[in-house]
Amino acid sequence: MSHQPPYPVAIVGLGRIAWKLEKDSLREKPATHVGAIFEEPRLQLVAGLDRDEGARDGFHREYQVPVFSDFDTMLGEVHPDFLVIATHPDSHLQYLRKAVEARIPLILCEKPLGMVEERFSPLLNRAQRLGLRIMVNHERRYSRDWQAARTLIESDELGRPLSFYARISMGRTRDPTSVLFWDGTHMLDALRFLFPGSWKVLDRWSGKKSCGKLVAQLQFGSVCGILDVSSGYDHLVFELEVQFTAGRLRIGNGIWEVWHSQPSPFYEGFRSLVRREERVWSTTNYFRGVMTDAADCLEDPSRKPLSTGRDGWEALKIIRTLLGVH
Repeated sequence: MSHQPPYPVAIVGLGRIAWKLEKDSLREKPATHVGAIFEEPRLQLVAGLDRDEGARDGFHREYQVPVFSDFDTMLGEVHPDFLVIATHPDSHLQYLRKAVEARIPLILCEKPLGMVEERFSPLLNRAQRLGLRIMVNHERRYSRDWQAARTLIESDELGRPLSFYARISMGRTRDPTSVLFWDGTHMLDALRFLFPGSWKVLDRWSGKKSCGKLVAQLQFGSVCGILDVSSGYDHLVFELEVQFTAGRLRIGNGIWEVWHSQPSPFYEGFRSLVRREERVWSTTNYFRGVMTDAADCLEDPSRKPLSTGRDGWEALKIIRTLLGVH
């Protein structure tokens, strides 16, 4: 049985996404799990766990909470209602299993849900039978700009969505397969969020290895499009362009453009797209939204998280299909 608020929270993995990115002066804050926990009054951080002594020492100096090197020892001393798993993906499944066996009411796992070769359906089914809820940190579901994109799509303001083009790059040297696994999971989940329904990989192909490119044709709901994961750029790329019958939306990191169809100023008898809105979202509340949802779930045992374990598994299944893993 869960406690009353503030609900006790423990975090496994004490690295960048757990807390260290709070020190990045350019990132929107909160930028980490711990930063967002401290901003949610219904949550209380009670413990941290990491196998690395230096990570434990640094975390304890920063937050003055108990730190542990062993999961069972931690659970023997603290009894969290909410566990955050922020380790490397190769240990996500291990800690998810431990958390489910310990019957922790709410579990949040970093993306991707796990390694490509792992299967999660049995574990998710067991958690459901036990009445436990698993969340995955696909944070764009909680981000105000991506939520506004979904509202725009549903409003029919730009007509019916016809196609999309999604581009991702993490710099010159990052291999596209690695980028697809680590960062593509965000884009794939965002596409499922914007275009609910079933998904299909219609075609997948890649150029020569020297091209550093993975390209695939996918369908989400009734909308088909292209996923382009590339290396070679000297800058980060994470953007999605959606073409509608009467407009266009372009959204991504630091990008928000809405174009409307209107009588063309260039050609008689035709229509052209004109940009009506361009903005930079100063705050998207992406991490804050994750922890608000978590606290709401702890208050309401019947609530379904906005980003569930099954959402994380669907994104991983798409990646498996794109990489030919059976």
